[in-house]
Amino acid sequence: MTSTVNENDQQVWNNFNLFASTTDSVTEETIKFQGTIPEWLKGTLYRNGPGANEVNNDLTTSVYHAFDGFAYIQKYNIDGPSQTVRFRG
Repeated sequence: MTSTVNENDQQVWNNFNLFASTTDSVTEETIKFQGTIPEWLKGTLYRNGPGANEVNNDLTTSVYHAFDGFAYIQKYNIDGPSQTVRFRG
């Protein structure tokens, strides 16, 4: 089965950012947010998502598929009693 993408669809389904590499944050940062966190909520949330697609910015060691990139782990420390959320990625 083959499919074609016309020019209008390509603008809607632009996947350019899908292959943009992320960078690690070395330090943990406090996130500013609106609203309040429930007092009972305290813990750590880990998220896994797409990360780097190149090794040492070398095109010969790049991947070109959405599921081939290196993982990017995000960590959120949530503390309801102190109303803080800290992030490291």
